[in-house]
Amino acid sequence: MGIMIFIDFENNISTFYPGQTIRGKVTLQNDSDAKTKGLTLTFFGEAEVYWTESTNRSDTVSPFRQQQETSLRRHVQREYRNQETFLCHEILLHGYPEPEKRNEEFIISPGVREYPFAFQLPTCLPSAYSESAFGFVRYIAEAKLSRSMFRYDRTERDFFVNGILDLSFIPRVFEPIGQDKRVELGLWLCCSDEYMTLDLKLERSGFVPGEQVKFSAMILNLSLYPIDQVWATFTQTMQFVTFDRVKTTTTDLLLARYGSRIASKDVMEWNDTFTIPNSIVPTELAGRTIIHVGYSINLHVKPPERHPEIVSAKIIIGTDPCSLHPSAVPPVLETQPNHPGNFVEIFGPVFNPETVSEVPLATASSNNNETKEYNPSLNPFLESEPEEDISLHKLVL
Repeated sequence: MGIMIFIDFENNISTFYPGQTIRGKVTLQNDSDAKTKGLTLTFFGEAEVYWTESTNRSDTVSPFRQQQETSLRRHVQREYRNQETFLCHEILLHGYPEPEKRNEEFIISPGVREYPFAFQLPTCLPSAYSESAFGFVRYIAEAKLSRSMFRYDRTERDFFVNGILDLSFIPRVFEPIGQDKRVELGLWLCCSDEYMTLDLKLERSGFVPGEQVKFSAMILNLSLYPIDQVWATFTQTMQFVTFDRVKTTTTDLLLARYGSRIASKDVMEWNDTFTIPNSIVPTELAGRTIIHVGYSINLHVKPPERHPEIVSAKIIIGTDPCSLHPSAVPPVLETQPNHPGNFVEIFGPVFNPETVSEVPLATASSNNNETKEYNPSLNPFLESEPEEDISLHKLVL
């Protein structure tokens, strides 16, 4: 079986908010004595973007003993990649805290041990995101047991962070907004009387998932032809940023159509609503990363024999005000085990109430060349041993 490591979150909850405390335990199970340098738990948060683009490149080749140069055209795939780390925090669960003793080995005897941990997330973290083929934002908890040289045993577990974007801190987000546009439709655009105007208005620009976006559209058609196609969309725009390239994608999440024709020399007024889906991420993922997310309400009008004309109003999608706010979460101390030199010498088996089986503990040796036995039960988050066990130890001593 060897060594097995498990990461369990408290109450099996794997979704958290910035500023919230992650609690849980790391379980270490081994069937024989194992030499190790320490057990650590690291929390990672990273964003990564990646895509490829096809380009055609011409190369000029001048072969030996040929008077004319030869031009070769070939198909090239170019890669674009960028990576950003915004969370990297390590907690020592078992081992020597002093840097000069990190390479010293100690023995973990057979058994099952549990190491509780608690870690408070930073208050400014973006939301986890994995719905695009060009980039993602993810969070990982990694437990690693360091062995001799470059050998180690490790396990990972994903967890999710829902970023907090409070609309009350954004200025003028609850004020009405609007966009308008004039489109010339005549043959001579500079001096024609044929045109149409598009006007889009919203009650405000800030919303949360589940709310309704009420929009009002007015179209004035002063052309000689009727307009048959009018529709509105709720659009998500994403940008994936590298050092020399930005890839932009747009997705229409919701669609509404106006069912009537707009006759020539007529005006149309249209009032409708969109319901924000509950599953979408907040604007900019509620943080600053190399992945940018934006939303807009777009009004589309297609005149006869012309491309559609669009007028857009950008909106901000925040988080539910009833969500957990970081200020409501008390800070916690990090896990930091005590130094092995502070242990009391105990003879006989020691039973750790947090482990499954008894753990035999050897006496401390004064020979520095010998491998020391490290007590795995020493952890600030473990409960104290029962009183009867303590009195029994004093009696033995």
